[in-house]
Amino acid sequence: MGFFNWLKSILRSSDYVSRGIPLGIILDVLEEAESLVSIEKSSRGERKSIRYKYVWINSSTVLKKKNFRITYTWCLEHQMNPHIIITGSSGSGKSSLLKSFLWDLRKVYNVKLLIIDFHGEYTELVLAMSGRVIDLSKQNLNPFSTLSINNPESPDERIQDFVETLRVVYPELGSVQIGIAIDILRKLFIYRGIRSDDPITWRAPGPTYQDFLNAIERLCRSRSSQRIIDAASTLKLRLETLRYVFNYTNSIDLDLFTKEEVLSLDLSSIPSDEAKNFLAEWILRKLFRYRVRKRVKESRLTYIAIDEAHRIASEDRTSILETIARESRKYGLGLLLVTQRLKDLSSSIRSNTATKIIGRTDDIEDLEILIPILYGAKEATSLKIPSLGKFEAVIIDTRLAKEKRALHIAFIPYFKRKDIVQEIEKIRKIAESLQIQMHRSIEYIKKTKIRLPRVEEVESIGYGELPLAMKRVLKAIKELNLYTANEIAEVLGLARPTVARYLRKLYTLGYLDRVELYTLSLSRKGRTVFYIPRESRESALHRILVEDIKKYLLSQGYSVNILGSSGAPDLELYIADQRIAIEIETGRKRDSRRLVKMISSRLSQGYDTILIVAPNDVVKLEIEKKLARYRAFFGSRLAIITHLEIPKILKVIA
Repeated sequence: MGFFNWLKSILRSSDYVSRGIPLGIILDVLEEAESLVSIEKSSRGERKSIRYKYVWINSSTVLKKKNFRITYTWCLEHQMNPHIIITGSSGSGKSSLLKSFLWDLRKVYNVKLLIIDFHGEYTELVLAMSGRVIDLSKQNLNPFSTLSINNPESPDERIQDFVETLRVVYPELGSVQIGIAIDILRKLFIYRGIRSDDPITWRAPGPTYQDFLNAIERLCRSRSSQRIIDAASTLKLRLETLRYVFNYTNSIDLDLFTKEEVLSLDLSSIPSDEAKNFLAEWILRKLFRYRVRKRVKESRLTYIAIDEAHRIASEDRTSILETIARESRKYGLGLLLVTQRLKDLSSSIRSNTATKIIGRTDDIEDLEILIPILYGAKEATSLKIPSLGKFEAVIIDTRLAKEKRALHIAFIPYFKRKDIVQEIEKIRKIAESLQIQMHRSIEYIKKTKIRLPRVEEVESIGYGELPLAMKRVLKAIKELNLYTANEIAEVLGLARPTVARYLRKLYTLGYLDRVELYTLSLSRKGRTVFYIPRESRESALHRILVEDIKKYLLSQGYSVNILGSSGAPDLELYIADQRIAIEIETGRKRDSRRLVKMISSRLSQGYDTILIVAPNDVVKLEIEKKLARYRAFFGSRLAIITHLEIPKILKVIA
């Protein structure tokens, strides 16, 4: 097909118009053209020697229409595989294109998104897509505990994931160091009573990272051969950087990860680059193993997006990304990788990626890699790629490769797209509003709500031999209803690490309970730790959930009232002319008779729908059992959910 006819076919094709992602305006097309080499004269006449070479042809010049614009639409259905690589030097617009691509993948194809965010620059975009951001620096991470309570891994699988991640992040470690790590970990699991041949033991708490470091330290001081001691010392030196990342006894639950539609793992607060790289590779291995073990093959695609993917996917490292690139179709996974230099990604990933978007680069090695990708067009590649402008790129995908073409396009950065910018601005305003509200609340507590206890008053409290400062913290929790270290530190004027240390001590002594909750409000990322009085656990948890749900509903623009008085629901919500009662149930205080009486009372008060909200699946199941006999009677006017299911149920109601 000639170039002119091909351009017209793009305009006519319903595949490009009706479904797909408008990637950018076509500026030039790499096209195979005839080139006259020489004319030979003979007795039989002239003989022309012709060869074919690739040249860049301007689209508007060929169509003879000045400033004529044709948009190239990228279609997932036409690709050999879903993987995408975006590459280009610093300042070429890679991150802007990635943000636009993520937005469009979500809106056009309704894919799930998992973003590995090394610098915390995708938070606003994720929140604008109604996604969740998890700050991994605030999570409980233990590489040797199971990450799926319902489907625990064997000790051998946990050891393999950890050791293979070590190989990727620390390629300088030799077989002796790796052998030492495996041997120590096997002994630690056996010591804990967790055996590979006994699945019943797999749910037991695994060894901690500190156990692992202590075992290596003992080996360094042992009477082993000097070769073993030197190897153990080198291993310990590398592993010290991970001490504060894995300093916990439990770990995150992958079941929660897989339920999210859009999820960003924020690594920006992790202290070192090595620790960031380790966490990224380790979590990706866990997620992939989770899908393999559960035989997850979803009809909907999940894209894993990584800016600076070269951190874990370089040529000299065998990253899990290579396995995902090869076996993605089995498990419904796609890769969207961004890197400054194409050579920094392994050849296996490059060869298994159908769509490549190349920004400006003058790196000689990158150009050498690109020449065969662009059909051996050495001259055309060497001239075009280094001269690309900002927000310009050369694209080649399966559809273009079949036609033996590539496109030079100009794409619109995300910050010039109204549909994206408007949603991000909403998130910024909400975040500012919540920050102002929190500040005002704290100021109000300081000035008017309750006077902070004086020293002589605190000393009279019957808290035994507790230090004075610790007594003040305990009184603030019980009387000011402050349950997080940040709130307590700001009100009492103490350093947050000091308050956190006091809270842990009070928890150990039995004064407080420790509760971890994923919060809905945008003011917090991921799971938050609350310390609540043990004697009033249910009421404190109730108060936390009411406040969190209220903040979330207000941030989404809903009309909500806090009632909570006798005979009234905890929260009253209005959606599309519907009056909804929200009741928070945190434990076993109500039997089935009282629950039925409460629901009937709300319906008689004129509420269209009653939402009973539980803090977790366990409490939700208990409530469902209590009301099993009455569900048919109340019908669709009653919903029993966990507080994290509120966004989903609101969409159904609306």
